[in-house]
Amino acid sequence: MKKRLTINNVTGVADIIMAFLIMISWFAVLFAAVGDATAGTHATGGVGSFFYICAGITLILHIIAWIKSKKAGISVVGHVLGIIGMACFLITMVLAFPAFVLAILAAIFTLLQKTETSEVILMATNGKPGKGRHGAVRNRVQYYNPKTNKWVKADRDSHTFLNVKSDGTPFKGVTKK
Repeated sequence: MKKRLTINNVTGVADIIMAFLIMISWFAVLFAAVGDATAGTHATGGVGSFFYICAGITLILHIIAWIKSKKAGISVVGHVLGIIGMACFLITMVLAFPAFVLAILAAIFTLLQKTETSEVILMATNGKPGKGRHGAVRNRVQYYNPKTNKWVKADRDSHTFLNVKSDGTPFKGVTKK
């Protein structure tokens, strides 16, 4: 069963929320600045602080989730992208667009929670002693010859015979026909 961490789900949702907040941050700060200029108020700092605090919380979530994912054997690609994206945004709001793109990618990779080790075995390999092989030998097939009581290994595409098993037992990891 695939292991899933709640912290990754929370961090992925936080990335989606942050992507939306990053998208509106320029407009919110710009309108606050215009309002400050026309009304003589000082709201721009408070508006900017809100976005920076949200990015800081998301950055902390990514760091915690990165550590827990590493221990659980889950890919940390989403967390690395999230850390870079939130760091870009925290450095300056000028980097809001790259931070927006990285937040979306971080959300996707974080919510996937793909395991670090591939579950697909590309070629037949010997397993641990006593456990047998992993996977089947590719492009090979074996036939039983009832006249000789022996198994014959052949190439699947060209059907040329490659080997005959002398002891009468089938080849290990080769598909039987």
